[in-house]
Amino acid sequence: MTAFDTDSFDDKLGTTREVIFFANVSVASNEVDLARNTTTGKAITLTSPEDDDDHSYGYSQYGAYVDYYSPSGGGTTADEVTITYPTTQSEALVFVATKGTTFGATSGNTARVTIPITATKLPDEVTDVKAQNIVTIGGPCANSVTADVMYTQQGKTVPDDCTTGFTAGQAIIALYNVGDKVAMVAAGYSGDDTRRAGKVLAQASRYGLSGAQVTVTGTTFEDISVTKVS
Repeated sequence: MTAFDTDSFDDKLGTTREVIFFANVSVASNEVDLARNTTTGKAITLTSPEDDDDHSYGYSQYGAYVDYYSPSGGGTTADEVTITYPTTQSEALVFVATKGTTFGATSGNTARVTIPITATKLPDEVTDVKAQNIVTIGGPCANSVTADVMYTQQGKTVPDDCTTGFTAGQAIIALYNVGDKVAMVAAGYSGDDTRRAGKVLAQASRYGLSGAQVTVTGTTFEDISVTKVS
């Protein structure tokens, strides 16, 4: 797994995107392990406080804040990495999928579709949402691909108020047919709402995702609830 700093400023400076986190992901004993690569030049340097060996912190050149949590002493607690970007540098990701991910394409007669991990792109790098099965992250206000999937590909006009249909404190995870492919949308009213949807996707088995659409509700990242809509 490689996390790059957003390139909104990098593009202007003509420099290579900065790698802010680099790790090999593995699963053992029902926990996710992130074997962080600390080789010089692979990623930014993270530092642990003297009184907390479980956390490592660091900032990228353009202000992305990294909190890497790797609990000591073994056990079944999964490793976590939280990356917080400055608002001025936030950009929506489009393709996010774990290898072998499967989900139902429609309600009623459900087809199972596999989305292999093949690419991660920004919205302006996607030329045809019907060319492959995709997962698009972020609401139609922030992500043009989401707007295309939710409205244009469904024969609808994108509303002038791009928050139409969204409620503060909530997000949706929904499946849409786009041509003969399937798109999954994870989007919320706010950035935090979308992040909660992302957490639910990352822990799909824990939340028991099923159906064509669910609503993700919460005020923090610990009080998340998921309700099946269809």
